[in-house]
Amino acid sequence: MEKFREHYRSEPSAVADGLTQATDKLDKSKNHNVKLQPPATAGGSDTLSTELADGLTSASNNADESEFRNDKLQPPAHAGGSDPDAISKEHIFHYVYAVLHDPTYRAKYELNLKRDFPRIPFYEDFWKWAEMGKELMDLHINYEQTEKYALERKDVETENPKPKLKADKENGVIYLDSATSLHNIPESAWEYKLGNRSALEWILDQYKEKKPKDQTIAEKFNSYKFADYKEQTIELLQRVCTVSVKTMEIVQEMEVIPQ
Repeated sequence: MEKFREHYRSEPSAVADGLTQATDKLDKSKNHNVKLQPPATAGGSDTLSTELADGLTSASNNADESEFRNDKLQPPAHAGGSDPDAISKEHIFHYVYAVLHDPTYRAKYELNLKRDFPRIPFYEDFWKWAEMGKELMDLHINYEQTEKYALERKDVETENPKPKLKADKENGVIYLDSATSLHNIPESAWEYKLGNRSALEWILDQYKEKKPKDQTIAEKFNSYKFADYKEQTIELLQRVCTVSVKTMEIVQEMEVIPQ
């Protein structure tokens, strides 16, 4: 964290660094043996002037770069005031979390992300991305407390309903078993994915009844029945549907933000 803060110091420090370099080079040049200086007739140049000019150029460049960075790192009032040092590890984490959800970034570096660790770009509005990242994290961590999406539940009377746990994306329906189904699932809810499956499909797969290959385990320890967790599954699907829809709203907002 200290390295991050040091990297983004304010403009006066950047100018001071450049002037210090120029002064150091000036002192160093004075201590050189004058015999080592090439005469003008030999095609040489004024080393002292060159060193000083290089140092002043460095100061100017550092000032310009620092001003550019400070503009992007200047936190809004509600995020810590005007001090760039107000950036915390949490802000950086939120920023990275948002960038990793950016559809433009994911599409551009799709192949790289499959075989290497992600490299995080520095977008123009750091604080906007950090705020979106915080919203996403709050949604994804506290999914069990979010409001339930108003899905339409349909039940039919039947004895010993058989588990299905299948999704019909085209019609926006989830079939839990032969007796119960959930309707009016928005299209955007299927777009939020965990790996190569939507979050809703992931839940359906986790609650399916699966027979273990080991005969002993299947006979003595396989006591799971979907019917025992049916209501819990419906509630979880409603909450995750809300999380999915809100996540995609934030992701769609990312597509119009300058990078």
